[in-house]
Amino acid sequence: MEISLMALDLLRVTQEFVIPHIPGKPVQLRIGCHSVCDCIKFVKGHFSNFWENKRRNFLKCSYFVVVVVVVVVVVVVVVVVVVVVVVVYIVVVVVVVILVVVVVVVVVVVVVVVVVVVVVVVVVVVVEGVILKVVVAIVVVVLIVVLVIVVVVVIIVVAVVVVVVVVVVVVVVVVVVVLKVAVVVVVVVVVVVLRVVVVVVLVVVKLVVVVVVVVIVVVFVAVVVVVVLVVVVVVVVVVVVVAVVIVVVLVVVVKVVVVVAVVVVVVVEVVVVVVAAAA
Repeated sequence: MEISLMALDLLRVTQEFVIPHIPGKPVQLRIGCHSVCDCIKFVKGHFSNFWENKRRNFLKCSYFVVVVVVVVVVVVVVVVVVVVVVVVYIVVVVVVVILVVVVVVVVVVVVVVVVVVVVVVVVVVVVEGVILKVVVAIVVVVLIVVLVIVVVVVIIVVAVVVVVVVVVVVVVVVVVVVLKVAVVVVVVVVVVVLRVVVVVVLVVVKLVVVVVVVVIVVVFVAVVVVVVLVVVVVVVVVVVVVAVVIVVVLVVVVKVVVVVAVVVVVVVEVVVVVVAAAA
């Protein structure tokens, strides 16, 4: 692990270092990991740490997005609720004003009608005459009719106001319920989507790490196999060359021995001939 980290540090330094008298030439060093197990462990650990940091950053960003979405949704809901409350308040105030005005008008009309009826009754009691009494009776009937009409109108207005208030309250309740459901749905959808995305990203990252490690191991094994084959070929060639050299040397030695033997035989024959001639 330390060798691998040192190799990476040296590689980074060589990329940044500048030779004063040769500024355009990069520094070249032979660095690297010299053990297959350490190399695989380092690569796996390096990629695992790298993707773990990426995963943590992604999760932080996901949580930040969730918080932002939730805050935005809550703000929108609060604004809508405030607007609805203000509208309801205005409607209630208008309804109350209308009711007060209607009540005042009714009271005034009733008072006027009562006063007129009292005056008419007094006139009927005091004044004599059939025609006048008939007129007074007609006036009383008209006043009673007017009073009935006013009461009916008041009842209709009150009924309409009550219906409006009920409709407004129902609309407000429906809007609040819909907003709550929308907030819950949005939050659930965002959380589920982010969870799914995080799971998919983590699976892809793990697959990438596994593929990278497998490729590195395969490449290393291939390199080792090639090196072993080259060494075997070299050893076979050396053995063949040595065997050929030994055979050649043996042939030469045999030839020299034969020549020496022939020379010895010739010398012996010469000596024998000389000795025989001398005798």
